[in-house]
Amino acid sequence: MNDSTDECISLLLVDDDSAFLDLATTFLARVDDRFSIRSTTDPCEAVAIVRDAEIDCLISDYDMPGTNGLELLDIVREARPNLPFILVTGTGEEALASEAIRAGATDYLQKDHGSDYYTVLANRIETAVEKRRAERCARECELATSAASDAFFRLGVSSETLTLRSGFEQFGYTVDTTDLDWWFERVHPDERAGLREAYAAVKAREEWAFDDLEDDRGRFSGTVRWRCADDSFVTCQLRGIAVYGNPEPRIVGTMTDITERKEHERALTALNDVAVDLGTYDTVEGICERSIEASQAILQFDLSVIDIEEEGYLSKAAISEDLPEMYTIAMPVEEGIAGKTYRTGESLLIDDIDTHPEANPKGPYRSALSIPIGSHGVFQAVSEDPNAFDDTDLDLAELLVSHTASALDRLEREQQLRHQNERLEEFTRIISHDLRNPLNVVDGYLELAREEYDSSELDEAAATLSRMEAILEDTLTLARSGRVVAEMQSVALDDIAGDCWQNVATASATLEVSTTTEIRADPGRLRHVFENLFQNAIDHGGSDVTVRVGDFDGGFYVEDDGAGIPEDRREDVFESGYTDADGSGFGLAIVRRILEAHGWDVHVTDGTDGGARFEVFVSDGSN
Repeated sequence: MNDSTDECISLLLVDDDSAFLDLATTFLARVDDRFSIRSTTDPCEAVAIVRDAEIDCLISDYDMPGTNGLELLDIVREARPNLPFILVTGTGEEALASEAIRAGATDYLQKDHGSDYYTVLANRIETAVEKRRAERCARECELATSAASDAFFRLGVSSETLTLRSGFEQFGYTVDTTDLDWWFERVHPDERAGLREAYAAVKAREEWAFDDLEDDRGRFSGTVRWRCADDSFVTCQLRGIAVYGNPEPRIVGTMTDITERKEHERALTALNDVAVDLGTYDTVEGICERSIEASQAILQFDLSVIDIEEEGYLSKAAISEDLPEMYTIAMPVEEGIAGKTYRTGESLLIDDIDTHPEANPKGPYRSALSIPIGSHGVFQAVSEDPNAFDDTDLDLAELLVSHTASALDRLEREQQLRHQNERLEEFTRIISHDLRNPLNVVDGYLELAREEYDSSELDEAAATLSRMEAILEDTLTLARSGRVVAEMQSVALDDIAGDCWQNVATASATLEVSTTTEIRADPGRLRHVFENLFQNAIDHGGSDVTVRVGDFDGGFYVEDDGAGIPEDRREDVFESGYTDADGSGFGLAIVRRILEAHGWDVHVTDGTDGGARFEVFVSDGSN
């Protein structure tokens, strides 16, 4: 019976009856000459053999002194989870057979005598072993076929004979069979010692060397820099399966050239660093020059330029040193490839400039990339060779240019904020000086008049003057509140609410705080928010109002149990000058202006007990 393969099948027979072992060894050897048979009457010795030797199948008696076959099976499964295990017994109880299969036995057979019994046993052994080997081969084939376009190899571990299959031609080698040293000689010197150590660990089945390790096989993977026949190095992904079976342990594996992928990953990492770096520049020229430097150092673009739009022209803001001076001439946005890119906002990858309808070539350049920088301008890279750029170049260049556009957007916003704050400073200076001085003069004359005359008209004038001064102060606060918050710090809501409550004339009002949330905010301006909301609650809810501060998913709230705000007036309350009580009418307008300066939103709804509830929605970066 030797139809399927000539590969040896190593058996271990375990039985407390030595005569049965001798007989079984004789008959099984006659049935199939592939069987290499070892036997023992000691289950402990059987476990040691399984751990130390290459066994393809274990056949064990059930009833033995001090133990039984199922207990032996449990111990064997710890060492060799997938080893075929056949249990034989002198009884044919179905319950025992079911228990054996549930415990993980591969097969179950009742003992008998004569050649027919051993033929059946041999068939069961062959079936179990061949199934296990088929599963193992299927995994090896899966590894090979999944990398059919790459380099596939097989290594005999004992002989260290290396067989190179298809795919090694891409590295310049046509060798079919060689030795392991030949492969190691082509590993980069910096990695050679580490790879030899890993190989030794694979041979010794050390767990750290594997991605996963079973009883007779283990999978491993890694990367290696390997020298091609032209002496250039490529980065390869190495994947393999070590199989510890007969006739000798072997390794099958693949080598996949991932040099381009590694270069792409390196470029992505470097471009992310550039994005951070661009955030430190405060001029258009600095941002553009840093971007050109990155295009040369990271993307390997020798010739590149950035044009910035100014009054209908694209003017050079930064340029590679090797580009001629003709490229420093400004061009109308209606002309050329750069003009089309700017007008359409679409990138262009041009394989041959001479055939492009928008081209107005200046110099010996045949191919180009042209990428819009938002609304700011255009980035271009050129080459004297046709088809010099591909889709990967375009993708990486667009990533770089997106960082450039973000930096220019930031610069533009910062300039707008500076201008806005300068206008606010001028406005507050006018109010603070040009309006306050006349009021101070009026207040002085009013005080002199009241010293000579006791008049209700003068009292009314004093009250009106005080109201004007309050409006002036609130107007200054409102103007200053409009500045966008540039620097924020962590603020505990419970602490700031408690502090602000002490600064408001609260009479018999009550504050309840049910949050320990911390947010990032401008503490000074956030105080104005709480003080104005507290004052609003007291002004409209009465001296004994209860005010609550809490949080919700996405923000915090301030609510009271007063009369509330009608739904049709909830937006009006944030308008400057709106009031239905004594006051300037600027309090809630200041609240909204400060919150908007933080990038937050505020809405009014019904309170828990029927009063007004102001909900502040905090941006993610402030949580």
